This record gives sequence, C-alpha cells and structure tokens, in this order.
Amino acid sequence: MVEQTIYQNDESDRKQLKMPKYAYQWIKSDDGKSMTKGLNAFEALFFANEEYTDSFTETENFVDSQLSSIASVKLVRALQKIKKTDLVVDTDDDEMQEYVNVHLPQDFVNNQLKVHRGIGEHIADAVVDLAESAYTDRLDRIECKREIYQYIDDGTYPSHPVAQAVVKGDDSRFDGVMDAFDLVSAYSDEDDGLQVHDDITLDDLRSVEHSSDGAGFTQISGKQDRIEALQIALENEIEKDDSDPTEYTSNQVAQMVSDIYDIETDSTVESYVDDLDIHWVTMVDFNARDVVLQYKKDTIEEIEDSTTRNKQTKLNKLKNTSASDLVLKDDEYIEDTELPAEVAIERWNAILNATNSNLRKSGIGRIQWNLHDKFETYVKKSELSRIESMIEEN
Repeated sequence: MVEQTIYQNDESDRKQLKMPKYAYQWIKSDDGKSMTKGLNAFEALFFANEEYTDSFTETENFVDSQLSSIASVKLVRALQKIKKTDLVVDTDDDEMQEYVNVHLPQDFVNNQLKVHRGIGEHIADAVVDLAESAYTDRLDRIECKREIYQYIDDGTYPSHPVAQAVVKGDDSRFDGVMDAFDLVSAYSDEDDGLQVHDDITLDDLRSVEHSSDGAGFTQISGKQDRIEALQIALENEIEKDDSDPTEYTSNQVAQMVSDIYDIETDSTVESYVDDLDIHWVTMVDFNARDVVLQYKKDTIEEIEDSTTRNKQTKLNKLKNTSASDLVLKDDEYIEDTELPAEVAIERWNAILNATNSNLRKSGIGRIQWNLHDKFETYVKKSELSRIESMIEEN
C-alpha cells in the first residue's frame, strides 16, 4: 500500500470511473494512513508511467544518475523490476466496479494525463504495477536505490529490506533480486578487482591496470577472462545509439588489445583478435591496385582487338600509365588492405570522385577521360556491386 506521495493543494478534478474491482479495492484501502483513493491512484500512475513527472521524478532521476555513474543503467533497471513473490491483486477477477469517484489534481489532468477515455483501466494497469512491485511507492524505491549506491560507494550496509535482499542475494521474498545482486557484486567487490559481467564497458577496461599490481585482468587471471571481458565490452559499445560498428575493425581491435592489456608482441595480439568474435563487421579485401591493374590489362586487350581510331596512341598511353597514375592517387592510397565493407565502398567512391576532380584540373585529354569513364563503370559493376551484395547477405 502507498505510504507516501505528494500532497497537492491546488484544485482537483472529480472523475467518476469504471474499473476492475481489484483495482478499486486497492485504491480505497489506506491501512489507516489517511491516503484517499485519489492519492493512491495518483501515486500508482506516477510510479508506473515514466512520462508523468513531478518533484519526486527529479529526485529519482538524480539518484538514478548517481547509481548509473558508479555502476550502470542496467543496475537501475534491475532494481526497478524487483517484485514481491506473493500475489497481491487477483487480475483474473474480471468483476467491474462502477461509479468510482476519484479526485486527481487538475493540473495533472489538464497537462499530463495521457488518456481521457478509459481512465479507470489506465489506473488499474498502474495499480497492478505498483501492487506487484517490491516497493510501496516511489520514495520507497528511491530510498532503496540510494542505499545501494551508498553500499557500492563506501560499503555502508543497507537497512532497506529490498536493498538488504539484493546485497545478500536473498530471493526468498522478492523476485528479480539475483539479477541486481550480480550487478552489485560486480561493482562493489573491491578486493577481487574488476570482474567479468554483462555490463562491462571499454571505459571500465581502460580505467584499471591489468598487471599484478592493478585491479584489472592480469595474465595470471587468464587469457580467457581478458578476451571475454573485451568481447562483452565491445558488444556493449556497439549497442549504443550513436556508435558505428564498422569503427571496430580487426586492426582497430588489435590496437585496443595492445593498449588495454599492454601487449607488445604482434603474435600475441593477433591470437587475442583471432579468439574474439567481431561478427558485426563484414570485412573485405580492398585490393584497389589489383583491380586497377586488371582493368588496365582488360582494356589493353580490348583496344588491341578493336579497330578504333588512334589505336596505337591509346595503347601507348595506357601501357605507360601506372596504376596510381590511372586513378590519380598516391601509391599508398591503393595498397591492398582489409577494410569493413562500408568503409571500402566509401574508399572506392572517394577514388572515383577524386579522379573526376583531378582530371578536370589536370587538362588531360580525351584518351584519359575515356579510360576513366570506362574504369568508373568497371569499378561500379565489379567492386561496388560485389561489396554491396556481401553486406546484404550478412
């Protein structure tokens, strides 16, 4: 039952509602705490709907940000999901209660209430969420989160019953405790240092020393723990809304392995990368030099078999043009390398666009223009279409 909520002195709207009887019985019971039906309904609505906001919301958001910064958003969500093990309301009972008078703050009704038909059912849904929750109201939930934050921060043992259950891993009274327990253990166990857990991040791995004197994953703790931690951290990173998975190529991951775990031997770094599953990147060989030389060979054969005007001039021009000169790029730009498919497409388009631009500035004649036009068609058909097909397949 609700123990605390915000008492508002402004005008209220009286709503005469129809709702499930179990919801009516819940909001009319105050256990001697002077909570009206309207206050109980109001707190249930705010407890169950994050889009409704008041001063308690600001307080909870502040505590959530503290807890997220010292631990993780996943811990905040895990704490919010904890429920009572005992059935509190019988939702199978479909008997309805009519003419239920409920007073709600007028400002809330006019500016925040998201439904104006079926308000009784809307309140009933919120009642179920709050009645099944391990918390009596939002302030109770806030206090639990605050004590968990304190426990992780300085080891202060909590007094809140849900917080106590979480730190002890006791799920005899509440469901969902163990998920929160695992996360709290990962962030509060200072003696054992950093642990592998589902919410570990790249920042976590970079923030500690992975040596015998540090709190990270040492060589003694085992290569498998190091790989598992980095695998989870990478996957968590690419799940971020603003993160591009193609940023994490095999070469970049290799550098990450070297930097995080302070590994200098190339063969050791490569063994780490081989054991990681970089499944989110479609890698392709960017063999620009081979493509250009094959195009040059095909074009020479085509000209030799033709009866075109200025045949020998064209042949001489093409044979004397190097691969890099053909696309008007430095040698390093078309060296073979491995790239994510999306990056390879960008690189090919950059070559074609830059060649167009450079040709205009260089004053090269029609022979070079014709060669480039054919080369552009060749690349789009052979390389870009191939890479795009690979992306679609994956």
